[in-house]
Amino acid sequence: MSNVLKSMLYLSPYKLKESILNLHTVTFSGASNETSIKKMCDLYDSHPYIEWGIQTPHYGGGLFPDSGWVKELTSTNLPLSAHMCSVRTLLEDSNPVEILSIEGWESFKRVQINTHGSPHYTAHETLELFNTELFKGKEIIFQLDDIPQNNYTFGLANSMGVNVSGLFDTSHGGGTLPDEWPKAETVLLGAKFGYSGGLGPDNIGFMLPQIAIAAGNSDIWVDMEGRIRHNGRLDFNKIQKVLDEVENSGYLKQ
Repeated sequence: MSNVLKSMLYLSPYKLKESILNLHTVTFSGASNETSIKKMCDLYDSHPYIEWGIQTPHYGGGLFPDSGWVKELTSTNLPLSAHMCSVRTLLEDSNPVEILSIEGWESFKRVQINTHGSPHYTAHETLELFNTELFKGKEIIFQLDDIPQNNYTFGLANSMGVNVSGLFDTSHGGGTLPDEWPKAETVLLGAKFGYSGGLGPDNIGFMLPQIAIAAGNSDIWVDMEGRIRHNGRLDFNKIQKVLDEVENSGYLKQ
């Protein structure tokens, strides 16, 4: 049994509150054509620390919304992150062809590079793309997924002045809890980090104290998707339960 699961058996939620957690954002990923944009706006109005993660490019069907839905979404003022799932041409060939097809690109303030546990060999020259006008004003999220090449890319991009942050997800997008949450201080002091993998309404109250210990003084966000779904669609009741747990925890940065 993993250390994380053991903690759920023996700890009550928030027992480790003496650890400080600078939690500034909760990202709910996977909104698509079936998701009510009005409900997304209503939730954000009452919980302004929410960010919505949108799978890109926009092919339509499944988890990928079509361009019409995204066009409506980007006409709002919702905080959005583009979760790019087709990145090999971007990271290895410095070819932004997939980005140029994204509806409302200017509305996405953060861009998450989903490597899904596959190594990507990215050269210094390729990463210069993230310092061009195309990415101006955007934060680039690299997955920190126990793949040495991908962790190296994160550090290299940071050294080049790219506005980077790192997402710890050792499940590679599989939605499973880690044996233990990675410690932020072992990667890059002072950087922004997110934590993902197996989080949801049934465990976020137990997990936040554990994440607080791992994160140290880093500003962080948490990201979730699989456990906030029902029959393949985002479930707003589950999302509301997550928000209630987060606000009751006392970890939310004011």
